[in-house]
Amino acid sequence: MSSKLLTRTELEQILKNNDNTITLKKIKQTDNCSSFWPHFSLVYVNDVVQNFVLCDKCRALITYKSSTGTGGLKKHLLSCEKYSSLNAAQPTITTYYKKTKSAVPEKIKEEINNAYLEFVALDGNSFNTVSRTGFKQLIETVFKAGQSTADLQSFEVCDFLPHPTTVSRKVDRVYAFRKKQLIEWCNTLDSYVVVVDMWTEKYTGIHFCGASLRSLDSDFHLHLFSLGCKPYTLANQTAPNIRKFVDDLLADYNLSLNPNSFIVSDNEPKMLAALRGVNRVGCSDHYLNKILEHSFTAPKSDCIQVIQVFDIVKTLVANFRRSHRQDVFNIAYNELIDIFCGSHYHDFESIDKDLLQKICEFLQPFDETITILSDESQPTLHKVIPLRKFLIEHCVPKQEDLPGIKKLKQFLKKEIIDQWPIQNEHLLATLLHPRLRDFSGDQVLKHEAIQLLQSTIAIYTNSTNNNSSISNISSSSVSNICSSSSSISNICSSSSSISNTSSSSISYPSSSSSSISNTSTSSSSISNTSTSSSSISYTSSSSSSTTYASSSSPVDNFVTTKKSNVLSLCYDKPRTLKPVHDEVSLWLQTDFDMDIIHDDLLLFWRNKKDAFPNIAKIARKVLAIPAANTSVERQFSCSKIIIGDRRTRLGAEKLDKLIFLQKNLLPLKIMFDSKTVLTNELKRKADDIHEEDEDNNCTSKKLKFNEEYESLSDDYESEREN
Repeated sequence: MSSKLLTRTELEQILKNNDNTITLKKIKQTDNCSSFWPHFSLVYVNDVVQNFVLCDKCRALITYKSSTGTGGLKKHLLSCEKYSSLNAAQPTITTYYKKTKSAVPEKIKEEINNAYLEFVALDGNSFNTVSRTGFKQLIETVFKAGQSTADLQSFEVCDFLPHPTTVSRKVDRVYAFRKKQLIEWCNTLDSYVVVVDMWTEKYTGIHFCGASLRSLDSDFHLHLFSLGCKPYTLANQTAPNIRKFVDDLLADYNLSLNPNSFIVSDNEPKMLAALRGVNRVGCSDHYLNKILEHSFTAPKSDCIQVIQVFDIVKTLVANFRRSHRQDVFNIAYNELIDIFCGSHYHDFESIDKDLLQKICEFLQPFDETITILSDESQPTLHKVIPLRKFLIEHCVPKQEDLPGIKKLKQFLKKEIIDQWPIQNEHLLATLLHPRLRDFSGDQVLKHEAIQLLQSTIAIYTNSTNNNSSISNISSSSVSNICSSSSSISNICSSSSSISNTSSSSISYPSSSSSSISNTSTSSSSISNTSTSSSSISYTSSSSSSTTYASSSSPVDNFVTTKKSNVLSLCYDKPRTLKPVHDEVSLWLQTDFDMDIIHDDLLLFWRNKKDAFPNIAKIARKVLAIPAANTSVERQFSCSKIIIGDRRTRLGAEKLDKLIFLQKNLLPLKIMFDSKTVLTNELKRKADDIHEEDEDNNCTSKKLKFNEEYESLSDDYESEREN
């Protein structure tokens, strides 16, 4: 064949026949070379380069000329089905044309900015109101209404706006409708978790009991709903009354504290007594907060220097909070001296700055731990044991520590071991995480969790009732399992025993004879550097007289390349495959490092529920349990914002309905309104419609009494409810 430039058809025929006249060559990579060339080869026929290149994956010919560049190569890569790592979708129109966004005319934008400024200034609204979902929906609806009525007769703005009383009644109707939907969903649950807490509103003095509901469906999607922020109406807060109030609140949604349910609460004595006999899991954040509070306030902590610094800083900060000068703390520490005067000046001068800096650095992991355990969007119970162990090791005193820091570490370490118990649910949740199954080297906890998992699976298998609870394993049965197991006896025979408390928790005795003492069994230490450096380093030296053998670093480079999360330091090392005998053994021996993406535990179990069906049933119940009662605490924060100084007359029942709608409206819309629209239950009664029509037809009358209604509507609604 003569040396010439061939057409596409001719080249395709040559390639099909595997003609030896055709050769493929890679272009030499240089600094100025396009990044697309590694995926293509130049086509030569009789050593003459052609105006085509060949895709290495799909073997397609793409036109290429040096004068036109590599634009065609880029477009082919975007559509090439063989490149799984690239976007396999068809190129969008923005691939060929630049996306242009309609610009709002500057004059209109300036008018809107001025109007929003007046909205903030005249009505005392916050600056970030414009970024809230409800406000955006309101503006969008008003904008669409303006568009649809542009060609009609002129309307006054007041004709579109509802009366405050109309809004209040609308809240009642929407609340009743959405609550019925939530009850309908609750009737389908076979297991769930209830989170409860108590709160007192300072302006009105009303006590509230908040509750939220969590559940994982069969596809491991997490559902979180608020059951309300109910005013506590009983005579006092004794344990029987609290239990009765919680039971009545749950009965309103056809729920109860049964063997298939769990409840999470704080660890106050009244809550412990009220929830005795049910599957209660203690709030880990509450344990940790109380431990920190005692270290900085309790005289028994013996942290005299730390307490003195804390008291001085607390006084200074409280002074500036009252004087609305908090922004001074954005100034460098050494420049604050000019801000203080009088006694505060002497207090500021007396602070041990080095000790204060070390305290802040030392407390950083505690703050990160509380933040991690407060996450509502993902399971958190499996994080309790590794983070608890991490904090214990973080509190091991070092030779270079200041005397005040050493005492603080010693006190915190003892308090964490004694006052933060581990429960059966923590053991199961940790074992059900593919990267935490080794319990950071704690073989006693690992064997305890394995026995608990096997016994729970046996209950599911042998029981004729598929709804039997995973919490039917009592504390005594777990102890019997441990004592009869030869593997655990070999570990524990030289030391102590595991004692279960009445709340089905595993407590760690602080005596020297305990084999599960989380003291410095291996002198591994965790040094927390300054705030700018978030890495945490481990140094370990083996100890020969203990059964608690912790490894030097439980994290390999594959699991985490940047140690910015304290939980990632607790992940397991890669494991080797062994002969498999049952589902639990298969679970323990399989390496899942490539299967869990971004530490998404729910996605992992969504993909593995068929491979481990029995364990998945347990995971669906246990992983729904949160490590903390943060969801209810955030309800209380929302309640405080809604009430505020200007709305102290808002009825408690109305507040409960507003919190319910704030937390549940969007999730219920997604769950129920995707296929159907609102039913006739939301339609107004004839008298309500007639009353509102009168308001809409009498705009001038409405304007005259608008100011009066503004001040009386809340009182009027409160009187009706009471």
